[in-house]
Amino acid sequence: MAANTIPSAKPRRTTKARRALVVADLPNIDTSITPQTCPLAFGWPARLRQMQFVFSDPAEKAGLIAAHQTELGATLATIAAVWLVAADDHSQETPAYDSHVTPGFPCHIHTEFAVAGQLVHVDRTWANLWGPGRLKAEWHIFVDGALAGFGGEMGCSLGLTIAIWPAVALLNDNRAIVVLRPPYSRSIALQQILGMPSPIELHSLGQSAT
Repeated sequence: MAANTIPSAKPRRTTKARRALVVADLPNIDTSITPQTCPLAFGWPARLRQMQFVFSDPAEKAGLIAAHQTELGATLATIAAVWLVAADDHSQETPAYDSHVTPGFPCHIHTEFAVAGQLVHVDRTWANLWGPGRLKAEWHIFVDGALAGFGGEMGCSLGLTIAIWPAVALLNDNRAIVVLRPPYSRSIALQQILGMPSPIELHSLGQSAT
């Protein structure tokens, strides 16, 4: 080092050191939990038939929007969630003709895990519909039994496209669960989606959100 060089007052952290800090801040994540009950309301198939995303009341909608717009920080972990077919999945049933649902739908899968003692439950529901032709999917994130995050997408043959990504739910200790847009697939059948589910990450919150 040259004699006239002033060392930085804050030494640079190496990549290895930064990773060590992330590991040190990582909470306990338990993915061995099997869902015993599902907090998703029983009327979820009717939601999929609507041409918009609907929420139970303005307060719920405002809370979900606030979570979605929260500034996210670093990715702390990718959660190896175990997705299962929900008990009220209707993909094997023959839909009523006037339901506007094509055979093989609607589908419902979910996963459950704990982050630092907080129980997180994520549902994915989707359906291929007609009149007009459209594909609609919704993701609901529940934290300790309460709806805390939402994501969705819909494409319609009339040219309408709506997407809400990512789905974000806030946790304690300035952390958030983030469900990312699933990998693109030409198939939307239940077993194909179950084999290639939506990625789930644990994030810290950004500086402005803490």
